[in-house]
Parts: sequence; C-alpha cells; structure tokens
Amino acid sequence: MALGLVGTRLVGADEAGNRFVLDVDWAWLR
Repeated sequence: MALGLVGTRLVGADEAGNRFVLDVDWAWLR
C-alpha cells in the first residue's frame, strides 16, 4: 500500500487537481 501512496503523491505534485486524491489516501492510512 505504501507504493500506492507514493505513486499518488508523485501524480499530485504533477497535477494540482490530483492533490485532493492524495489527501484521501492519507486519511485511509490513518
């Protein structure tokens, strides 16, 4: 699962719109 988070983080950095997805991923992990 860690890999998925990192991947989302990379995409988020590239696209501001994807940033929202990253936030959701964090909540799931927590």
